[in-house]
Amino acid sequence: MTLWTCWSIPVTSIDPLHDPKISPENSEQASTLDELPGSHRNWFQKYLLQQRIRHAALAWSGCSLFSSLLIWFQPESLSSGLLLFLSFFFLVLCCAWTWFRINEEEALKKLGISHSGIAEKLRTQFELDQNDQTSFLDGNNGETQDPEKVFQEYFKKKHQQELLESIRGVSPKVGWFSASVFTLSIQAMLIGFFFLGTDSIPGNNAISKMEVLPSGAYRILFPAYLKKSPQQYETLPEELSTPLGSQLEMSWMDPPFQKDESYFVNSRGRIPLQWSERGPQILARLTPENSGLLKLGWESREIPWKVIPDQKPILKVNWPQLKYIFDSSRMKIQVFAEDDHALHQVVLHYQVQSNDPPYKEILQSYEEDFKIFSELYEWDLSMTPLLAGDNVTVWIEASDRDLLNGPNRSVSEKFVFQLESQSEYHQKILARFEDLHSAMKKLMGKLDLQSIEDTDLLETQIISEMKTLREDASHDLLLSGPLKAFPAEIEMQLNFYRRQRQLLEKPECVKNQMVPSTEEEYRERLESIEACLSN
Repeated sequence: MTLWTCWSIPVTSIDPLHDPKISPENSEQASTLDELPGSHRNWFQKYLLQQRIRHAALAWSGCSLFSSLLIWFQPESLSSGLLLFLSFFFLVLCCAWTWFRINEEEALKKLGISHSGIAEKLRTQFELDQNDQTSFLDGNNGETQDPEKVFQEYFKKKHQQELLESIRGVSPKVGWFSASVFTLSIQAMLIGFFFLGTDSIPGNNAISKMEVLPSGAYRILFPAYLKKSPQQYETLPEELSTPLGSQLEMSWMDPPFQKDESYFVNSRGRIPLQWSERGPQILARLTPENSGLLKLGWESREIPWKVIPDQKPILKVNWPQLKYIFDSSRMKIQVFAEDDHALHQVVLHYQVQSNDPPYKEILQSYEEDFKIFSELYEWDLSMTPLLAGDNVTVWIEASDRDLLNGPNRSVSEKFVFQLESQSEYHQKILARFEDLHSAMKKLMGKLDLQSIEDTDLLETQIISEMKTLREDASHDLLLSGPLKAFPAEIEMQLNFYRRQRQLLEKPECVKNQMVPSTEEEYRERLESIEACLSN
């Protein structure tokens, strides 16, 4: 309701002086109403502030989480102190951005989602307040006896009273507290990283570098994307088999050797073990890229080490065997994908021209460790930019989560089809219905004329068309219920024709009795027909 609509009501329809809520006799109530503009304004300002806090907290949490991930995956190349400084810088930036982004109009829109009535009343009240300020600046704020002005003032006070009653039981909380707690938790984690140092933060391995390896022990650290716990040994087995990117860690407090000549050798060459000090311990790490032989000098052992690269996903796709594919079809595609460690995405790609960039639809995207995807996917062609007449090429791609060397991808065989118009096909089916109906009428006309000698060819044509039309019509999704039953109706007419034709092929004694002239003659000839048929 606009102000013009409200103020255009005839003044005589309402008597502002006799309103029970706003009357001269109730001076205390009127005094309360005079304070309402400040009340609703304070309520809305609190709501606006909490909206800004909430959005600033969410934006800051995103920036802080990004900083945490940088520390997690790049602990050696980034300083925790630097990232902590950046986090506080993001706080200032997010607050400034939110202050200008979330204005009064934006806050009213967000309020309207949960409390549409209050939002509209507030919007109207702000307009009334603005009009009051305009009247004051124009020098028209004095008392007047104009009936229209009296009614306007009455409407303002009435609207203020309703607004106060609406917001009295509504808290302006917008979820800023939980957002702030989440953000502060992330920031506390960053502060903890700062005081503990980057050595406490896991990098590309799944185990913390602060975890102390017992003296004389061995440990296999697997790539982080595998999310696999480290494997520890007191003595290495006779042979090793690990995924590509795995690291062997050895630690000694009192090494049983003074000079180590251990090494790893493969087709790319010989790699000697490099020892380094870590506190009272000496530590050696080895990350082979290919299978080879590990020689431990102090144990006089040679251990075959097989390095298993991450395999690309297994992908199987069964394309539908459809006679027609229309622009409104829902193509059902059976898709199966499996990976040795973890799938990342299963995507459908399609294109019209070979030199055009393909479109894609994500069938599934995984953030957790899922190894198998199996689904009968319904591809809704009506939701694509494809048009009738397009020659479409479509294929499926599956990728894994190999973050070490990049995702491995498997691509299905390509499926090519021409997209047809469902509406044009519908019109063709209707035309064939009409032709079949005309042929049947012609055949029945022969029956009326008792001329059946030359109808065999026409009857054969009707039967053949009826069989093919019944199957083709099943693909027409635009056919109504009665039209779907049309082939069955034609079949009933054809059966009727055959029965009548058999009757016409009865003996001559029956044919000659078909046209009686009087009732008495009709009875006599009926008896004659019965006798003829009995013989």
